[in-house]
Amino acid sequence: MKAKLKVLDRYIITQMLNPIIFGILLFTFIFLIDFLVEKMDEILIKQVNILFILKLLAYQLPMILIYTAPMGVLLGTMLAFGNLSSSSQITALEAAGISIKRILITVLCVGFSITLFLLFVEEVVIPTSKDKALNVTKQILFSKPAFQMKPNTFLADIPNVNIYAQKIAGSSLAENVMIFQKEKSIFPQVTLAKSINWEKSAVKINNGMIYRIDSNGKKELSGKFSLQRIPTQMFYNGIKFVDMSDSDFLAITAIMQNIKKEKKEKKDTTSSRIILQKKLSIPVSCLVLTFLGMFLSLVSSRSGKGVSFGISLVIIFIYIMTINLSIMVASSKALPVLITMWSPNALLLLLAFGVFFKKIRR
Repeated sequence: MKAKLKVLDRYIITQMLNPIIFGILLFTFIFLIDFLVEKMDEILIKQVNILFILKLLAYQLPMILIYTAPMGVLLGTMLAFGNLSSSSQITALEAAGISIKRILITVLCVGFSITLFLLFVEEVVIPTSKDKALNVTKQILFSKPAFQMKPNTFLADIPNVNIYAQKIAGSSLAENVMIFQKEKSIFPQVTLAKSINWEKSAVKINNGMIYRIDSNGKKELSGKFSLQRIPTQMFYNGIKFVDMSDSDFLAITAIMQNIKKEKKEKKDTTSSRIILQKKLSIPVSCLVLTFLGMFLSLVSSRSGKGVSFGISLVIIFIYIMTINLSIMVASSKALPVLITMWSPNALLLLLAFGVFFKKIRR
């Protein structure tokens, strides 16, 4: 009997594996389409090498996977058990004396394995991808220095410098420019320039006026220049990757260390604790969603794949909305962070138990 059960486990896992992979790839592809559409400006207009864009895409994949895996798990589980139920295989297993609860154990093992994998991605893969993404970003900046800039928009990703350009002409020239250089004083040095020209070795600021304001708001210094050269390496030192938040790239252990440090320094730890619980709760949702997906498909066994896809989208949409709401509530300190950030998973679990007991009563 034990051998038969092991064969059963392998069969259930095999039936779940392909639909789950399909679901994850489907939702990941949707996210990647959004990324590529966003980058079309760099590819077509600013003529950034498409290999650089593909590298950035690859380094965003681990972060995207954290959000698309739960979606794919729910859809894949529903598709797998929808097929098993519609072909009467679940009925045959029950007739052979194998209970739904026994099958559930295998399903939860699959969900638990995916959870462990996502936690590994959070801890090891994502922090490494940040450094690689930054290196690719710098390569793009040196080859196409103005690729991040957009007309009539502040570029605030260069440390201690904000740049505003009225017009972007090609990949290395910006015209009618304002530069705010931040120093220890709350009043920045302001440079008004006719144009900025980026080169591989230096940034050239042409035909500019410099204004420096003192702490009383009075003009402390002003000057005019025809050309100012700033080494490119100095100009871009420490630049951030614009498409991702630093907190998203932190390992779980690194966030825990930050919380300990903030406690020692008697700082507010709310933000760090929200990030930590978010990084833990989203992977764990895969375990809950395999449970939920299995019984949703069993109680609606006559529904087709389109219905399964629609149900999974509705549930995922509600889940994402509750996560965002939980972050807002936790940030306002209206409720404890631990309770608030795990409430979306708790709601999914309550729904799963509700569907489970409905199936058992049948």
